[in-house]
Amino acid sequence: MSMIKEYIVTEEEIREMRRFIHDVRSPLITIRGFAEILKMRLDGRADNNELGFLDKIINNVDKMAERLDHLYEKVIDLGQND
Repeated sequence: MSMIKEYIVTEEEIREMRRFIHDVRSPLITIRGFAEILKMRLDGRADNNELGFLDKIINNVDKMAERLDHLYEKVIDLGQND
């Protein structure tokens, strides 16, 4: 027998989740910008392996930002279901 519990999300919990997503996303934007600046400044002086590390940082930040955007949309949907 399986039991399914319904969880009611309060408006305060939704606001807290939005703040959390924003707080996580903000440093990602900074990390991405810093990696792009490094890549531009090192162009011609860094080897492909070093530039590849910066590309990995940029790509992974983009993936994380997409996941956070998706999570944010889910949180918005939670608030609209009330």
